[in-house]
Amino acid sequence: MNNCSRRVSIVGIGNPLLGDDRAGYCLVEALRQCSSTQDICFYTLETLSSSEIWVLENKDLVVFVDVVEDYSKPGEIKIYKADPQALSHEELVEVLKNIDPHETDPAKLILLAYASGIDIGDIYIVGIRASHYAIGEPVSEPVRRKLQNLVDNIKSILEDHGLELVYDKKCFSEKIRICNN
Repeated sequence: MNNCSRRVSIVGIGNPLLGDDRAGYCLVEALRQCSSTQDICFYTLETLSSSEIWVLENKDLVVFVDVVEDYSKPGEIKIYKADPQALSHEELVEVLKNIDPHETDPAKLILLAYASGIDIGDIYIVGIRASHYAIGEPVSEPVRRKLQNLVDNIKSILEDHGLELVYDKKCFSEKIRICNN
């Protein structure tokens, strides 16, 4: 639940048992354990449902880290800045009609928060294209090679908002190694 009063959150999403799906979860958990930055809330969620709307409430900045499904190559990083106002009323209604209250994705959660009138700030989705989701398998090599690039992208977003992400790189590498086994 939301026990962090800071105005900036990084949210890692993914099942730590499912190969590449664990990438966002492990990355944010490693940052949480290894960061000395006091201005950021770090959350890890195995799944995302409409009940997690609290991660967006009263935040100036939220960065979701998750795998993405698109036509890019495994390990390719995508950054999306959410702009729910860009949708027409009809498009928004169509998306909201199809939201599963028990399982959703960051984009739909953002739209739900917007439609509910929740005060939301800047929101980014930093995604990486997955290669596989096998139970008990580690993160694939194409995704593992890009984890530092994911962190660099997060740092860049934070810097654009006047924040610095400080973390112990040795600690981070060790936590990623442990999470990946």
